[in-house]
Amino acid sequence: MSLVEIEVKLPPMDFGAKISQGMNSILTAAGSNIAKCISRHLRRLNASRHKGGHPPSNHFSPDHVLEPVVSNDTVTVGVAIPGISRAYHDIDIYPKEASALAIPLHATAYGISPREINDRGTYKLFRIKKDGVPGNVLYRSEDNQIIPMYALTAHVHQNQDPKLMPSDAELKQAGIDGALQAIKAILGA
Repeated sequence: MSLVEIEVKLPPMDFGAKISQGMNSILTAAGSNIAKCISRHLRRLNASRHKGGHPPSNHFSPDHVLEPVVSNDTVTVGVAIPGISRAYHDIDIYPKEASALAIPLHATAYGISPREINDRGTYKLFRIKKDGVPGNVLYRSEDNQIIPMYALTAHVHQNQDPKLMPSDAELKQAGIDGALQAIKAILGA
């Protein structure tokens, strides 16, 4: 599981008594607005990534945005999505509980693992052997057709994709807007 944390730290300054007493509220509002910004972005991303017959997997679900945590002069918003750190750098993925990664090749394979398919008994997956060696594709049989379902591989390298998260400018603006709303509420403006 990858966890990306967005941290906002206020510089030391004299905000005046009224604002200083409400600093926790200000940071909470900034963090909440950043979390909303990320959630909106993930909702759009999830919708755009599942075109062409692939059912949504909810991999980029806004439910994975964690509640903001305030500590002293800092607020942290976490995003707990496997591979989300790819927004900031390349990642390499290796199997953890299996001998290979299963990459979906067919629309019905998205969002479900080969193990789940076998456990449910939906259909039987098999590999075709060549010269006695199993190939690197899992197939299913349907109406006398052999349908490729998953490619099997020991490793996947994924390049950085900054579009997985909102831009730094969007996150900054969301934090500023949230903080300003809280400051206005504190000052009664």
